[in-house]
Amino acid sequence: MLKIQYVKDFLEAPNLSDMYAQKFIDGANGDETMLNELLFSEKEKRATTAAIREVC
Repeated sequence: MLKIQYVKDFLEAPNLSDMYAQKFIDGANGDETMLNELLFSEKEKRATTAAIREVC
């Protein structure tokens, strides 16, 4: 069973809403590998966005 807390921990975002975290779980259709890929992609997107904000 995929857990909301796992998503929050992976993204290092403890204040992430449960509803938003659940969207990742739903998008993975119960496939843990797919969930990890979605989360890795989101984590990279967040890091890139933060880096761009630092430059601007």
